This record gives sequence, structure tokens and C-alpha cells, in this order.
Amino acid sequence: MLKVQRRRCATCIYRPDTFFDLEKLEAQVRDPHMGFWGYRACHHVQSGTVCCRGFWDAHRDEFQLGQLAQRLNAVEFVDVDELTGPLGSRRGSPTSPRAGSTAELGSEGKRAARRRTGPR
Repeated sequence: MLKVQRRRCATCIYRPDTFFDLEKLEAQVRDPHMGFWGYRACHHVQSGTVCCRGFWDAHRDEFQLGQLAQRLNAVEFVDVDELTGPLGSRRGSPTSPRAGSTAELGSEGKRAARRRTGPR
């Protein structure tokens, strides 16, 4: 499966109001003879395993993995954002608990976490 962001993140380099030089950035992953060597990974996913939605929208037919994944119906659209939490929300907001926070734990889990880390 090829994982692709479901939406562009707020700081996507492919947004229309970007100040980045897209030609220069795309030259880093462009094959001089045909399309692209691979995909541009979303910069909000530290592992580099999710394709940038902006890159996908602009170049899905210009790299081999994108072509194959589409033909085999092997594209998985995901909502992964390791920098700000779920796409469109802020990490640590009431609707989006931080990774490792106790917001989703019951009262017993919160007490156990407090014993491990001390009072807040």
C-alpha cells in the first residue's frame, strides 16, 4: 500500500501561497529522463513513509510507485500529522490529546501516571 495524506497540511510546500521555489525542490527528486525517482514525503511525518498530498495531486502519474499503486487500487489515504496532531488541530488541544498524555485515560490511569511522574 502507498500511504498518501488525505489533505494537504497547513504548511504544505504545494499550497498556492507558498514562498518556496517548487522547481528547485522538485529537481531534488526528479529523474532527468522521466518523471520522478519516488515521491516527496510529507514533512509532518517523521518516518518519511507518507506521500505529501500536494505532490500526489501534482505528480501521481509521474512516478512508478504512484502509477502502480493506482492501477492495483493500493493507495491508502491517511490522516497522519506527527508535528501538530491530527490534521487541522493543534497538539495538546482538548480535542486532540498529545501523544503520551493522560487525556484518554480513566481516573485510575491518571492516578497511576501521576505516581510515576509526580504532581502536575
